[in-house]
Amino acid sequence: MENLTLEGVGYGQLFQNLTAEFPAGRRIGLTGPNGCGKTTLLRLLAGWIGWQSGQLRIGAQDQLTLPPEKRQLAYLPAQANLFSHWTVRENLAFPARSLGSQDHSPGLLESLELERLADRKANRLSQGESQRVSWARVLNRPASWVLADEALSHLDGPQRHQLWQTIGPRSLLLVTHHLQQDLPWLEELWVMENGGLRRLDLTELERNPGSAWLAGQLAPENVWPGELLGWRPGNWWVPPEAWKDSPEGKSTRWLERRGALWRVEVAGRFFWVSRQQAAQNLEPDPDFSAFLEG
Repeated sequence: MENLTLEGVGYGQLFQNLTAEFPAGRRIGLTGPNGCGKTTLLRLLAGWIGWQSGQLRIGAQDQLTLPPEKRQLAYLPAQANLFSHWTVRENLAFPARSLGSQDHSPGLLESLELERLADRKANRLSQGESQRVSWARVLNRPASWVLADEALSHLDGPQRHQLWQTIGPRSLLLVTHHLQQDLPWLEELWVMENGGLRRLDLTELERNPGSAWLAGQLAPENVWPGELLGWRPGNWWVPPEAWKDSPEGKSTRWLERRGALWRVEVAGRFFWVSRQQAAQNLEPDPDFSAFLEG
């Protein structure tokens, strides 16, 4: 198993300089707001759309010189693309047969409990059944990495558990918005925002998500918008270096509350404030190492 490396990847106005190294043998989540370019990135990696700039390697091997079917990347889109006139068994066997590799479809039928559907035509499957068959088919293709785009949306809890067990130690890059369901199974999480990629610290994620969007994904009940009022001593206290001019009246998102402290985002900046009468004597809570962010 070898790492997946991106260097200076650009595509139109979506992103211009994506750089990341995803370690092999790990289940990695990729999240971000709608329209930020997650699906486009996966399609670029898989060769479904034309490359514009940057480099793509698995280990030391350049993948861009290879046609899509020769790349060590198996892509699973959000919508199942099964051959509707074929049976489940035929769909599963297709990748191995077309690439001349070993066929693991009997074992995948068993591990994902698809045996009873094996001789059913794909056009007679439910959405959940189609999604499980699509996973089995992509796992039957020899590839160093599996790229999956929101590909668990139609699976219930037990089926998700079963799939994660089947995926095992494979190298996986999964686009997801269902963080509360997928986080327990992921070993890394990256977020795509504002044309960039950054790796998140999972041990600090709940306390410090780093953006209003991500905080809303993790705990929607802790994020609510408002307007910043009363930027004066005795009302809201803030570090004096936070602003040169008063931000009173600016649109604000309250991200979380910890005792007397509230974490807020104002105009893209994050800090802790407290509503206390003895504001001038307030000291930052020692648990918040990143008292001022940005």
